[in-house]
Amino acid sequence: MGFDDTYRLITPADDRRGEVDEVLGLGFGDEPHIGDTAIAQASIPWRFTKAVEETASGRLRGVYGAFDMPTVVPGGARVPNQGLTIVSVHPGHRRRGILTRMIADHFEVAKGEGAIMSTLWAAEQAIYGRFGYGNVGETAEVNIGRGAKLADVAGSDALSVEIETLDPDVHPPLIAEVAAAMDRPGSAAMSDENLAWYTVEMEHARGGKEHRRVVVVRDGADVVGAATFRREQKWEGGVPGDTVHVMFHGALTPAAHHRLWSVLTTIDLSAKAETDLVTPDDPLMRLIGPHRGVVKHVYDGIWARLIDVKACMEARTYGADASVTIALTDEVLPENAGTWRLSTAAGAGGVMERVDLAESDADVALTIQQLSSAYFGGVTIRSMFDAGQVQERQPFAVLDLSRALRGDVLPGPNFHF
Repeated sequence: MGFDDTYRLITPADDRRGEVDEVLGLGFGDEPHIGDTAIAQASIPWRFTKAVEETASGRLRGVYGAFDMPTVVPGGARVPNQGLTIVSVHPGHRRRGILTRMIADHFEVAKGEGAIMSTLWAAEQAIYGRFGYGNVGETAEVNIGRGAKLADVAGSDALSVEIETLDPDVHPPLIAEVAAAMDRPGSAAMSDENLAWYTVEMEHARGGKEHRRVVVVRDGADVVGAATFRREQKWEGGVPGDTVHVMFHGALTPAAHHRLWSVLTTIDLSAKAETDLVTPDDPLMRLIGPHRGVVKHVYDGIWARLIDVKACMEARTYGADASVTIALTDEVLPENAGTWRLSTAAGAGGVMERVDLAESDADVALTIQQLSSAYFGGVTIRSMFDAGQVQERQPFAVLDLSRALRGDVLPGPNFHF
């Protein structure tokens, strides 16, 4: 039983939101409860949501969505990107080409919208490599004890702080302002749909926990930092030990980083603050100093997939001079495949152009997954070569390419999607 004679890809009508939620509930173990429907609808990126319908029954058997997410690349440029999300296939309809068809459609839609890359969070990491996605670097989840001593930063005490109950009608513009100003490669500007995930919540998911709150840090009238959080209450033997769960967090200056985290780590009745989206070189880790016991665990962060290789490679800046020919393999988007020459200048841009050269004569041989993984400057070509994943055909070509692609800071996402 194949896709073509059994299923069809559709754009679901607005009155089928409930059916989309059912498929998502099977995939992610959660679904809206009665009374939550309107709120849940606000958190689905409906403009780019597609579904796979079973022809015979008319029931939905797969869904995916995407966000518009202009994303920072090494050098600071912000490129058109679509963040793939809510990918789910009905468990009774696996291995019938549904996922493959949805990913292919996502690439076509993204190209039609002018996006040159796609990013995602891989809930199941084994799935997305075959579509050309590569993990761009590691992200840590950390626990910071209450009152942790942070290194002094000049100007921190002069910044003002407000803590308020998160209001979906008031705070999204402030959060979006901070997200849009963050310049770490991999960080993205938030769309209205992204903001709904961070500012609108379903009552059944909140349970008995307090409503989310927002911390806003200002330098005069300018917003220079923000975070959303919720406390999980715990009392033992009459002693409070709440956990402050920090969700979105971002700061735009060293002083703002210090001020934001000095507040989050001293919330009343708390024992610790817990958060993720922390790269190994995040300013927070420098503020804490020696941080043994702070890192709870390290996991893969965002995954990226170059859709238009030439546009992507010419959008970023490079860390070293290089001129390397690359035999690139891309089985999903064959227009990217072939032999290319990447010419770069240290601290400046690069030129990616096709060359009339047999793939067997190229300096280096890469897959699109490997190039996508190295693109943001956190995962090195050298490390993949040392693991036997990259072929070098001319001496020092791997080293030249690896140095050119290396970034000044490690890439990392600034929000989940």
